[in-house]
Amino acid sequence: MDERATGTPSSSAVHTQVDDGVVSDATAELEPGAHVERYIVLHTLGHGAMGTVYAALDPMLDRRVALKLLRVGASRDPERAEARLLAEAQAMAQVSSANVVVVHDVGLVEGGVFVAMELIDGVTLREHVHRHAPSWRSVIGLLLQAAAGLAAVHRAGLVHRDVKPDNVMVGVDGRVRLMDLGIAQRVG
Repeated sequence: MDERATGTPSSSAVHTQVDDGVVSDATAELEPGAHVERYIVLHTLGHGAMGTVYAALDPMLDRRVALKLLRVGASRDPERAEARLLAEAQAMAQVSSANVVVVHDVGLVEGGVFVAMELIDGVTLREHVHRHAPSWRSVIGLLLQAAAGLAAVHRAGLVHRDVKPDNVMVGVDGRVRLMDLGIAQRVG
């Protein structure tokens, strides 16, 4: 899932917190200022097969995070999809590497799961290559960083199973991070 601002809201079913503190399903994308638990939505970053990712503020720690929410209706089996998102968060939390997105928090909201993770100022590897047309030496450097993240995933006893340019972020600082361990599998 692309971790950058996409600009305009689109229609998707997600979870919102209403004024009385009760979480309910919504049929439209979360608007800036909406709350998910303690997190305050700033804007939409991207959409994927399982959910929507928002830039959000964690006021308790005074930091911006990427907040991934399961889209209701994204699956014919919502319970299985929720379990999958929770498993993704648990898998990512097992990995300690500068080249894997950091999970800060996970929570259950009525009818779904959210994951708060490191907000990366950057673009996917696909977008980076498209925008910058880097030399082959630069691409190898990026791939070596992705391989370091993948090695950390393997040391944690996991297989990523979905490594592709859209699941690799390149930060403006040049650091590469693997993301989206949604179909990762534990081995051994």
